[in-house]
Amino acid sequence: FLPCLPRRCQPRASGLRAKSGFAGVPYNSRLALLTTLYSLVEGVVTHPYDLVKTRQQMSSSCAIVNRLSTLRYMLHLRHRGGLSELYRGFSWSVVGGVPSEVLYYVGYTQTKLLLLQTTAGSRYPSAVFVAAGATADALSVLVSVPTDVISQRLQLQGMQGAQLATTAAAANATTAVVKNAAALRPQPRAAGLMVATTAADAISATGVQVARHILRSEGVAGLWRGVGVTLAYFGPNSAVWWLTHERSKQWLAQRARCSAEHVGVLALSGGLAGFAATIATNPLDVVKTRVQCNDMPTTVVEAVRQTLVQRGWRGFLSGLSPRLWAAVPRSICTVLAYEHAVMFSRC
Repeated sequence: FLPCLPRRCQPRASGLRAKSGFAGVPYNSRLALLTTLYSLVEGVVTHPYDLVKTRQQMSSSCAIVNRLSTLRYMLHLRHRGGLSELYRGFSWSVVGGVPSEVLYYVGYTQTKLLLLQTTAGSRYPSAVFVAAGATADALSVLVSVPTDVISQRLQLQGMQGAQLATTAAAANATTAVVKNAAALRPQPRAAGLMVATTAADAISATGVQVARHILRSEGVAGLWRGVGVTLAYFGPNSAVWWLTHERSKQWLAQRARCSAEHVGVLALSGGLAGFAATIATNPLDVVKTRVQCNDMPTTVVEAVRQTLVQRGWRGFLSGLSPRLWAAVPRSICTVLAYEHAVMFSRC
């Protein structure tokens, strides 16, 4: 069912340097450059979905973000504040996200190559995919968490009280915001979540102000809040994603009698990987978001309890729709870009 194309380049076993392309630039450097370019494009396309996801996970069930579909809410934001409303926190997401993704893909590629050359790795390739993904996660999370914390809090700014909660028991505003850089101080709290004193405060706060507020109230450790739960989230997410991708890629290639690098094989395996990983890890993503965005430092147990009290068990499915809207197309594009970048870098 998939028209076969000949394989244009066989990957090198060592994967260290190449004598052609980019005038002999080392393989890892070329892969990093291509990954950087792709990460920037990916961020532009998927950031609005991440914003909607974050707001759904931090809002009450009666909030407008949870009453409208993902696309209708995005149109609502576009009409209310223009494109800038959809890209709150985008610059901070790029600052941490791009180097984090570069570390992730280079780390995964090199770890997989090294482990597959071992006796145990050649016998148990599935374990290699999981181990390589976990190693890549550990490298990337250390870089991405601080800017992720700031970016998510910026994404929650600008929301009106009626959007955040409609009952006194769930009067949840969602960001720590300060009036100006000279007047940084902890803001009033409601139900354990960060609040802005006025709508104007929420709109005027910058990422630098949010970072300074965190440093003053929690110290440097506050910027890495949730690093443990982030690793706990990305570990299973990466394991499910890479295992699904690698196995489905091999199965589809055998069924279609095509090369594993065929664009149709890669697109299908990427879509399946994104769908499976998103469904499997959404509850963990909800907990991660609440731990990182709550006003006061919050444990995983407290975040789970807050979710159950405010939303019930269905709260752990919040944000699933925008995550799928972003994850499946992103996974398809990621697989195509990553596999061809690896192949091109070695040619």
